[in-house]
This record gives sequence, structure tokens and C-alpha cells, in this order.
Amino acid sequence: MTPKEKFIRILLPFMAGFFLVSIFRAENGVLAPFIAQSLNIHSGNMGVIVGMYFLAFGLSQIPLGVLLDHLGPRITQSLFFLIATVAAFWYAFSPNEWQLIVSRLVIGIGLSGGLMAGLVANRLFYPKEHLPFYNGVISVVGNSGAIVATAPLHFLAVWIGWRGASVLLAVLTLGMAIWFYLAVPTKEHKGEYVSFGGLIKRVGRVFKTSFYWHKGMLPALTLATLASLQALWTTYWLKTVDGLSPTAITIVLLFLAIGIVLGTAFSALVGTWSICGCSLLHPALYVGAVGAIIAQILIGIDLFPGSALLWGVYGFFGGTSMLGYTCFASHFSPRIAGIAITALNVAVFLFAFLIICLFGLVVHLFGHLVSGGDSPTGYFVALWILIILQILAFIYYFLPMKETPHELKDSR
Repeated sequence: MTPKEKFIRILLPFMAGFFLVSIFRAENGVLAPFIAQSLNIHSGNMGVIVGMYFLAFGLSQIPLGVLLDHLGPRITQSLFFLIATVAAFWYAFSPNEWQLIVSRLVIGIGLSGGLMAGLVANRLFYPKEHLPFYNGVISVVGNSGAIVATAPLHFLAVWIGWRGASVLLAVLTLGMAIWFYLAVPTKEHKGEYVSFGGLIKRVGRVFKTSFYWHKGMLPALTLATLASLQALWTTYWLKTVDGLSPTAITIVLLFLAIGIVLGTAFSALVGTWSICGCSLLHPALYVGAVGAIIAQILIGIDLFPGSALLWGVYGFFGGTSMLGYTCFASHFSPRIAGIAITALNVAVFLFAFLIICLFGLVVHLFGHLVSGGDSPTGYFVALWILIILQILAFIYYFLPMKETPHELKDSR
């Protein structure tokens, strides 16, 4: 295939697919208030609904890897996006929170290959030396979908309602499934096929390494916190703590999304430099983590209430924690680097599920105001718990790491 054909048949559809996945990931930051008002759902229960998406993402990573290995990205993504289409229509017409929970879970399963499938397709069709660039393009362009899930989605929901907006997203998901099937070429897998049990064993070996726990928890917790705040709790914080209007909230969410995209782009750039021999990888990860923590502290003391710029800065520094994936790819041997990244992915999404649900639990424990809304105290406590956990993860990152001979043999 010519470079133009590769762009049209490989890069473009997977960029668009991840772009749509990013809209789904962030959509409830805008739609949650509409849904909560329509079905009389408490903010804590909305946390459970939104969290199902991340739970499904985390649990799907390992079986998804096996399917991508055996069926290829074309068939896998077509089937998974069809599943997501059915679930998205179900979500749009759900009459109660239980159906929202289950349909959201299935949406997460269907969209779980949004980024990974694109990375597999790039590995199949592009030279190894060009992979950092093309993987970065999919990641950066795809993450831009979260920008659409701010002011544009808000105005759409005001115009046609949250159910109408959800139906439109379901239709787009069906269109993506068809696009994957018709456009993406099929290429025979090169290398060994790994069974589900074999993949579980390899992931387990990564879990047993001290590197995974010492160097993986900081980026995993930083990214998970960022994802859970973007997906729901930033909206409720700005509404409950800062008293912003829905329109003002969407502006802040827009700045947050733009910051994340810029942070992701910076991560891709640093990752490319590192491959070329410039050792900025770990220092950039440290600075990003510190920046994210400082931004959250400023938010947590409410020094600049409702500041779109501050939330944008937080998004940038939080987004740079994507460098954690590059650190894992560079540390582990090429034979298991993909497995190590999958293991980190599992931690990110499972942490995001736990954070988004536990945040709601803390808010619920502090009860309601006489006026009927949540107590702002619950939000402050929940955010400060997350800040403390990230500080502890940062300290743990620098503690001495003991590696066994077995780990060195299999992981280096």
C-alpha cells in the first residue's frame, strides 16, 4: 500500500474510532446533570453508572489482546463497535439507573479496544522505526474527542436532550463499525499466538515484578484520577463547590480537555525523543506528576474558584503521565513490552473505577445541605484523599527497588 492508502485505510479510521471512544469516556461530564435531573439520580449513583465504563475497560484489556491477536484489528473492532452500538441505543432509552448501569458497562466492553486496536494495526502495517510517531498521532488526535464532549455536546443536549445526543452517538458508533469492516485491510499475524491462559500468565509475571509496583502506581493513579475527574466529578465540583452555571462548567471542561490533549502530545514528543537517545523520559514524568499534584492542591484549597486556566493546567500535567506507558515499553524486553503496557492499562482503568465510585461514596457520607444539594465538605475530603494518595505514590516511586534475578532475566 502507498502512504496515502495506509493513511485512509488504517490511520484515519483508528484515529476516528479513538476520537469517538474519547467522546464516550468524557460525555457524562456534560450529560450527567441532564440524566440526573431526568431520572432523579443522586450524584453518588451517577458515579457508579459512569464508573461501569472504566470497570469494563479494565476487565476487557486481556481478552481484547487475545482477540486482536487471533482475529486482527479489523474484525475485532467491527464486532466490538457493534456491541457498543446496541448498548449505546439501550443507554439512550434506559428508563432507570439500573439499566443505565448495565448498558454503560456493555458500552465500555464494546469500546475497550479504541486505542489498543489502533496500536496493533500500526504494528502490522508500519515499519517499527515509525511506530512512535503513528502511535502518537492516534493517541493525540483520538484524545481530542474529549474536547467535543464539552461545550459542543452541552449545546447539543440542550437542543435535542441527553437521549437525543446519546442516540446520535449510537448512530456514529454503528457508522464506525461499518467503516472498520469496509476500510481496514486484513493482514496475517506474524509471530506466536498467545492463548487467554498464556496471556494471563504473562500479565501475572509483570504483576510480580517490583518495577510494576514501584514505577507503575504513580502514572496509573495520576491518570486514573484525571479520568475520573474529567468523566464526572469536575462537573459536580464546579457546580457544588464553586457554584458555576452549566455554561460556565462546559467552558472549564473545555480547558481541561484541551490541557489533556496538549499533555498527551507532549508525552508523545518526549517518547519520540527518548527513542532517539534523549533521556527526558523519567524527568518529564516526575515533573508532570508534581505539576498535577500542585494543580490539585490549588483546586483543593479553592484558591482560584472555577478557574478554567487552572483546570487546563491540571489537564496538561495529568496528561503527561501517559509517559508511564513509554517507560514500561522501554524497561521491559520487546517480547513482553506489549503485555506490560496491558498490565498498566488494567491498573489505570480499575483505579479509575474505584476512584469514581469511592469519590461518590465520600460525598454521600457527608450528606446534603438543607437546600437539598450535596455538602461541599464531601468534595473537599474526597479530593484531598486523592491528593494524599498521589503524594504517597510519588514518594514510593523513588524508594529503593529490589529486583530478583528472575525479574531481571525476564523483564529486561
